[in-house]
Amino acid sequence: KVKNQAMKISIKHATVAAGLVAAIANAHALNLRSVERVLSTLAEIATSPAAQANPYIPGILQLIAQISPIIPKDERNGEYTVALTAISFAKHSQSALALPTAQNVHVPGTILSPNFTPCGLTGISIPTTDEHLVTPDQYKIMALQYIQQALPVSTSAEESGAWGLGEDPESVVKAWTLDLKSEIKVLEKYPKKTRYSPKTFEHFVFHGFAQDKIERVRANDPYAKTRRGPATYAVYLDFMEGLQIRDGYVPYGGNAYFNHKGKLQSIVRGGEVFSKKSKEWETVVSYMRGSAFVWATAHDHLMEIHLSVANGLATATVEKLSPTHPIRRLITPFTYGSEAVNLNAHISLAGEFGSLPRMFSFTTQGLEDAFTASRAKLSGPFETIPERFAKQGIDGKHVELDYHIDGLEFYSAVENFVKSYVSLHYPNGDCAADAELSAWYERYDSVHPAQMPVLTCENLIKVLASSFHQASAGHNHFGNIYHISTDPCFAPTALVPDDICAPPSEAATTAMITGSTSLDMPKILEDYGHMFEDTESKDLWADFKQGLLQVGANIAARNEKREFPFRSFSPEIIETAV
Repeated sequence: KVKNQAMKISIKHATVAAGLVAAIANAHALNLRSVERVLSTLAEIATSPAAQANPYIPGILQLIAQISPIIPKDERNGEYTVALTAISFAKHSQSALALPTAQNVHVPGTILSPNFTPCGLTGISIPTTDEHLVTPDQYKIMALQYIQQALPVSTSAEESGAWGLGEDPESVVKAWTLDLKSEIKVLEKYPKKTRYSPKTFEHFVFHGFAQDKIERVRANDPYAKTRRGPATYAVYLDFMEGLQIRDGYVPYGGNAYFNHKGKLQSIVRGGEVFSKKSKEWETVVSYMRGSAFVWATAHDHLMEIHLSVANGLATATVEKLSPTHPIRRLITPFTYGSEAVNLNAHISLAGEFGSLPRMFSFTTQGLEDAFTASRAKLSGPFETIPERFAKQGIDGKHVELDYHIDGLEFYSAVENFVKSYVSLHYPNGDCAADAELSAWYERYDSVHPAQMPVLTCENLIKVLASSFHQASAGHNHFGNIYHISTDPCFAPTALVPDDICAPPSEAATTAMITGSTSLDMPKILEDYGHMFEDTESKDLWADFKQGLLQVGANIAARNEKREFPFRSFSPEIIETAV
């Protein structure tokens, strides 16, 4: 069916051919190791008139022939992951030839009225067209949808395989997914010898990926008085315990408690208290790491940064601001490609048969409930970055978060730039009198689950600065996670009884997805001067860049003194948009 359809359409991209190969292979219950049969089918496609005119076809055939034999033969690596590997490998190979730069971010052309589609199970709608990129590749979408329909999501943990005694899951997962590390920006990576220890979990929470999850112990928390003394801080993920999961898995969630110096005291799951004397201690610590990773991926990365901030900024900007409007010119670098990326998330991630249900152990209802909980947490008054950090209640005496120190310095540079820009274009402070800007602000408010403050120039500066911070540095922190996901025992995305590791099937899908979504986009330190019509605005961007360079130098100096470098806010690896 796919072959016949492919012969009727124009094949335009390497990802298309890779997707079709995967779809054909899976439709026949094969995999890409069946080189002869796959190439035979491809040969038929390649003889179609449309394919004959495509200069990429010979290279694609050669690429697939090279990929197929090197994927290790292991039945635990499901056909879905093998298909994704082919698509992603071709995507990376193609992207490496022409990485997007600031010059790809062209000046706006017109006001648009895009069509919308629900983004999978998230309950949020997204545009189906992109201002900067061509209409998302319909042939790749066709292949992905075909694969998803042909290959059902597992119904139980038993179907996901198990790790063998003495096997190194991280090495196996990297081999299955052709280890994309050369294409990925690597943040902190813990030494394997101490990676699973409670001490590393403490670093994970107070100096690593989960720093945004730590907060002051809540009033009247019955578990705050631990056997090792009163807790000062906690990570609260107990709300995840009620999210429905498939058979054979262990529920997500739990609360972790720490003293005033950030030392782990206890973990509570399902009303049961665990400490370092508990025989299940190592497993329970792993469950907490995994739960934090799952919630950050679903909530912080997908629901907030992609579907609330980036989606809201892009939608409101193309719909309500004329091409020459100074605020549209300011926003455009921070929304480059957002619509296309989010549409890809709708197709490949968030649907009932997408990749998230194969990465996580939620049932369909459980995943829908997780997204509902996420929308609820995002509702309420809009919070600026400084307000969010202050809300965590870190005293700064015994414990300081690198996430706050570096994040506030980065935010300050962004806010200073936005303030100067807004002051330049609204010298009288009359932002609310601008009809287009008011319409834009109202539209952003309607897309973002949070409630925006009343429009003033001061509030506009805070909203834009916080939104730009999240779309750039925030996305770097929550989205650049391949270095974490390749080890299924460090932050397991599916929990099983008496094991610190996610099962092979979920582990492979997680690594493949996090690797393939960490491709390069235009960097924030590049020159976007062409976006602005006046010299003063161009100069402000140049000053912004110089300020960011100083931020980077300061972070590098602090990293010299840190146990592990923290690079989430290092401008040299931050992109302007998702």
